[in-house]
Amino acid sequence: MEFYEDPSNSLKIEEVLLPDFQQKFKVNPDFSKNKFETDRTYWVKVSILKQPQSEKNWILEFYDQTIDEIEAYIPGADGVKKSRFGRSKSL
Repeated sequence: MEFYEDPSNSLKIEEVLLPDFQQKFKVNPDFSKNKFETDRTYWVKVSILKQPQSEKNWILEFYDQTIDEIEAYIPGADGVKKSRFGRSKSL
């Protein structure tokens, strides 16, 4: 997956969506779930090819149930919708 590591934890979605920012997303084949820094924010870019004729429901699943918080920004006709998930949301 393409991602950007934000050591400042200060980026906003408006900054991440800018066209000039897109080049900062990279695939790192050497990255491992054991190599992340817990005090940093990771922006992950997931590209999904929409198939309007599809009647299936799809689930995006993260393999690590210990992730405290995930904010998903989902584009739609009315703009970008934010949804929050993760372990801290179920406590």
